[in-house]
Amino acid sequence: MTLPGDIPSSTRRKLRVAIADDSAVVRGMISQWLEHSHGVEVCGFATDGEQALKLVAREAPDLLILDDDMPILNGRKALPRLMAIKPDLRVIMALSDQTSSVEARNLPGVEEVISKPPADHLGGAEAFRQELLHKINGSSAAFGAQKRDAPPAPSTNGGAPRAVTDGVLVVAASTGGPQAVHTLLAALGPDWRTPVLIVQHMPASFTKVLAAQLSKAGGPRVREATHGAPLAPGMAYVAPGDQHMRLGASAGGALLLLDQEPEENWCRPSADPLIRSAINVFGKSVVAVILTGMGKDGLGGCRDLIRAGGLVLAQDEASSVVWGMPGAVVSEGLADSVAPIPFLARRAAELLEGRRA
Repeated sequence: MTLPGDIPSSTRRKLRVAIADDSAVVRGMISQWLEHSHGVEVCGFATDGEQALKLVAREAPDLLILDDDMPILNGRKALPRLMAIKPDLRVIMALSDQTSSVEARNLPGVEEVISKPPADHLGGAEAFRQELLHKINGSSAAFGAQKRDAPPAPSTNGGAPRAVTDGVLVVAASTGGPQAVHTLLAALGPDWRTPVLIVQHMPASFTKVLAAQLSKAGGPRVREATHGAPLAPGMAYVAPGDQHMRLGASAGGALLLLDQEPEENWCRPSADPLIRSAINVFGKSVVAVILTGMGKDGLGGCRDLIRAGGLVLAQDEASSVVWGMPGAVVSEGLADSVAPIPFLARRAAELLEGRRA
């Protein structure tokens, strides 16, 4: 018998799922539900974050159901270490307190967030079951597609990337940014050549993981920026957490520079110093894309960019998680375009590469 919410058998091999939760009742319920679902195999259990690290290292699951509230090491603190062990790990974060759901949803590796029923109200378990199986079903479908379709190889145009480029795309994001940046890079596509510089407000322990996650978008290749590295076509660079990323010029072309100068707009990395330095190196051949985020980071840099002859693109309010950063540049009339991300990618392609993405 197939129960409502059960997972169809649609992948070439079973999706391997691990469960990390300190509640034996919750572990037992989830395990029982998944045992009756086609296309899924439960490969192990953990009762705290430290055990979860060992479990992922040992079993290499495709998906981890991760309780945020566990002893010794909670899910949120364990997450960057889990992603370092297995960068392609997919995570469903289970929350007892929904006040932090937006923050949890924006952590690299977190594919979905789900609300756990209170321990004294397990009558809500059926709704929890339905939602959990629905989310795993979506992950299972994506897993199957990923296994069937190999990602396109990055374009090299017949040789090693040059260090000299004609322009640069600067991307700034905060709350809701990881998914927004992923969508943007995917829309740019694998043939995108203009270097992309990304400032995402995020702690240092997460930006390397973010770069690994963004590499799967199917757009330009992505890496965390390193000090002194030359800017190369077909590459996107993520500013490391707790460091400003700027551009410098050398005889061979533009260079990435990292520093720990004081915070700007109460954050480091900040978009403003990056945009200013990009203007110094590339002049008007800079396009800034301001994506979802709280606050006004990027506003000052965009003012300077407009004065220099560059252009600013802003995510629209309807598609933003928080319309703070993009809203700030729009309210001052700085944005050439205000639109959903796919349109912004097409506009950037027209401006920097003379084509439609």
